[in-house]
Order: sequence, then structure tokens, then C-alpha cells
Amino acid sequence: MPHLIGVASGKGGVGKTTFSVNLAMALAQSNVGVALVDGDMGLANAQLHLNVRAKNTLSDHLMKGVALSDVGINVRENLRLFPGSSGDRAMANLPIPSLVAMVEDLKEEITADCIIIDIAAGISDQILEILNLCDSKMIVMTDEPTSIADAYGLTKLIHQREDIRNVYLIPNQVSSPEHGRKVFDNMNKLTLNFLSMPLGYLGSIETDTNVVKSVKQRIPLKEISKESIAWTNICQIAEETLSSLIASIGKQALNEG
Repeated sequence: MPHLIGVASGKGGVGKTTFSVNLAMALAQSNVGVALVDGDMGLANAQLHLNVRAKNTLSDHLMKGVALSDVGINVRENLRLFPGSSGDRAMANLPIPSLVAMVEDLKEEITADCIIIDIAAGISDQILEILNLCDSKMIVMTDEPTSIADAYGLTKLIHQREDIRNVYLIPNQVSSPEHGRKVFDNMNKLTLNFLSMPLGYLGSIETDTNVVKSVKQRIPLKEISKESIAWTNICQIAEETLSSLIASIGKQALNEG
């Protein structure tokens, strides 16, 4: 069964989709079979970051019965994209049972080592339900007051549903690794003091002009510049993610044994 990673943010505009796409690229280059799912119901745009045009979307799977195998697009070696739809009111208002069924379909029908779901920003019931179904949760944030407040609010709501030991904070657009660690430490103190639970840390992403070029040209960071500091940071996060994933699978196997 694939390991589900949900990537979310309390606030929009913090680089969540850019991170999701490039994390998928970094894991794929490590010979991990990755399925990238655009879980931003109704306003999906991961396909734009990869410069692909979708014949079918997750909306076609849910509304028309199109097979997931006909939705997935092979975009790079070891990486398939399952695009969502944009401007789709029915998907934006998808009932929770249909959402759960879609995630279960993904887990059962997709052949991959891990599934990365790029979830919409915010704290809607849809978002919280998808996160609840994921094995690992990553919250992308910046060192900016509203982003910090919204990231904490999202973490608090996740905590109300379940244990938050599998929630990782990803500080983005930081000036240095030390700055990223400080952003994490400050948020971790909040969750320890008020929720009595620690967050996980996989690393941070430094500010990099290549990110803007990547988004505008619809090309992943690796293909813009292998010297990109943001790409290097994301590769490091991918390595930590892979280590956590292997440890999680090993622990699960022991429990099942």
C-alpha cells in the first residue's frame, strides 16, 4: 500500500504547490515510484507547473467513471501526475464520502511507493478530511505573521482529530538554514506549550530567484538549474522524507508481524 503524504498550508501563496511538485521530482530521482495528486478540488494547477495538458482529470474519474489509469500522466521517470480540474464547482463542493472514496481508490489502484497529495490552502472540512487520511502531513509556511497564525490554526485543527506526531513543518522562503530552523523552533514551542505535542522537522527552503523562473516557465527547479539552492534544499527534504518513510514502513511491518 502506498504511503500517503498530504501537503497543505493554512494560507495560500506560500509555495505549497511548487514544493509538492519539486518534492515529487526529488523523490522520483531517488528511484521512488511517486504519484502526484492534485487535491486542490476545484482550483487545481499542478499540471501547469509541469507544463502538461490533461485529457482526463480526477473530476472525470469521480463524475464520469473514467478509470484512474486513464487519468494518470507519466510526466517524468518514476513520476505520474493525477491532475485535478480548475473552476469546477462540483469538485469544490465534493461531499466528504465521495472524497474519502476517491482517496481509497488512489491507494488501492495506483502502483507507487508513495502518493503526494497537493491539498488546497485553508482549513475546510475537505482539507481536514484529506489530511486525516494521509500517513504523513507537511505544512508549508513562511516567516510572516498571517502565515504563522494560519499554520498554527491548521495544526491545531489536525490535532483535534488525531495525534500530530506525523505532522512536519516546512519553512519556505527563508534567508538561511539557521533562519529556517528558528522558524520551526518558534512554531514547535507553540505546539508543545498549547497542544503538548512536537512537530517534525525535515528541513527548510531558502529564497531563490530560480523558483520564480520555474513557475513562469512551467519547468521544475531541477530543469531550470541544478545549482538552485531551493532545489538542493528540497532534495535534502526528500532524503529526510525517504528515511522517515522507510522507518514508518518498518515499524508498520513489525506491528503487523
